Amino acid sequence: MEEKRRNRGQGGNSSQKYATGKHKAKLGSAEWAKKRTRSIQRMMSRNGDIPANLRNDMERELAAHKSTINEKTFQRRRSAMISKYHMVRFFVDEAYTMHHPHAETYISLYGTIKKDDDEDATEEEKKTAAAKAALAAERPPMWKVVESTMEEGPDALRQLRERRSATGDDEASAPQPRSRDSRPAPRKERMANVIAKQNQSKNASKPTGDRKAAPASAGEQQSGGKTGGLNRRERRRIMRETMASTDKEDDEGGFFEL
Repeated sequence: MEEKRRNRGQGGNSSQKYATGKHKAKLGSAEWAKKRTRSIQRMMSRNGDIPANLRNDMERELAAHKSTINEKTFQRRRSAMISKYHMVRFFVDEAYTMHHPHAETYISLYGTIKKDDDEDATEEEKKTAAAKAALAAERPPMWKVVESTMEEGPDALRQLRERRSATGDDEASAPQPRSRDSRPAPRKERMANVIAKQNQSKNASKPTGDRKAAPASAGEQQSGGKTGGLNRRERRRIMRETMASTDKEDDEGGFFEL
């Protein structure tokens, strides 16, 4: 009775199995490759009567396991280095060098630093390694801008690289097209304005006694309303003067007129 109880264990289940205390490595892992490498090396060192074909197979398997161990070790060390030194800071440094604005002065992140405090030190001791000094060095202001721009995506980084001004206001620095309001008035409007001004000056220069003169006939009033009280010769003279003045204005300020 007691033997059956001991076989069943503490939970009373006879099918319960106790662990042997040995960890079995997973096939294909670095630990399994190391164990298999040690076992092959022991077999080759203890048994000198192994046939040549089996020895060749064991040597090829041993070389394959060593290559797997080296690759796994490198990947593990690479992951540790990325988590220790690189990560976000390294990627921001890379984006800083690639997407720094072309129109602004570039400040290097990995410049060589010289120490002049110790006069007896050699040249090699005065120069600090660039990578080591860059870890503790203060980043330029543009580095923070690039770090915040990375969250917006690659398009924002390209816009940062191609921006025109340091404030980021590209619309203010870009040449503005000439609006229609700033264009000079058409030639016909300028001619009409000149004729109207001349008529006003003539009316102002007339004596006051003319106001008592008899009104003109209906036909003269109608023709005077259209021509402004000028005959054909005067109108032609005014048109020639107006054409000359407009041509002069076009030569001076009409270069940008579309």
